[in-house]
Amino acid sequence: MSYDIQLIRAMDEKTFRRFITFVDSATITRAVRRYIDVENSLPSSYEQLVNAGYLFFKPYLVPDAFEITGDTLTVTCTCSAFNPHDPNEVETVKTEFLRPESTSDIERRRKIATSSWESLQSTLNRYSRRMGTAPPPDSPLRKITLEDFLTGRVSNLIEDKLRRYANDDSVQLSQLMWAWELRRTLAYYLSWYYTRYETYPSTISQLFDFIGERIPKAWVAPATGKVVPISNELQTGAICYAVSEDGLGLEVHIPLFGAGATADVESFMKLTGKSYGFYPGEHLRLHVDPQNPREIVFPLF
Repeated sequence: MSYDIQLIRAMDEKTFRRFITFVDSATITRAVRRYIDVENSLPSSYEQLVNAGYLFFKPYLVPDAFEITGDTLTVTCTCSAFNPHDPNEVETVKTEFLRPESTSDIERRRKIATSSWESLQSTLNRYSRRMGTAPPPDSPLRKITLEDFLTGRVSNLIEDKLRRYANDDSVQLSQLMWAWELRRTLAYYLSWYYTRYETYPSTISQLFDFIGERIPKAWVAPATGKVVPISNELQTGAICYAVSEDGLGLEVHIPLFGAGATADVESFMKLTGKSYGFYPGEHLRLHVDPQNPREIVFPLF
């Protein structure tokens, strides 16, 4: 849906915060997904999700229902319908999650893998028709098989790529997913802050006030077992937030505490600093510079 920015900027504070509750809803469902990826099980309740530290902030809304039936968890949220002309309009969003390694989950992953394989073949064929040639036989793309997708050795999913960097180490995987989700959460709210105010928050505390109350346990890094320091200056081992004097430039670092540093990852599974803001073992990055738009790193996935 297209939207009128001026309508959004004209909302009072409470109306605007209610208007972006669709972001809160999406944040809850991503927290469930991360819980499943890390714990290899379904959270039994919303309270368990919160108490285990999978939500960084207390959402403006809470789920209407959090129900497990058989191998399926259904999370139901009532949130903004994203209609600036009627910011009070709401909709009900239901998201289903499958128990890991259940028959349904295995079938879901098989369908995703097969679709990804077919998409790769289609891309190679289009390349051949357009360029009049195909990638050479020794190209890494030519060596990828359907079985590679089925086993997860090759995947288009960020979660699977992070698994490659984790080297089958559960602590590293937890740290990588923690950092990735924290950056993504901050990025979404920063995007909406900028949409409304035409500037970024001057400090990270101002950003936190905009998002909501922090949930303390979520700010403990899986790799260290300690609360991560927060700084308005760039420094190693801290969640760093720095804004340019005009409020239009931005630099955010989320530490990785060594996670992903030693992995030998194939080219087709790599996450680069330029495109993904990913620096294995060091940090994840958000970067905005209006003077150099090609250098912007602001992933929302």
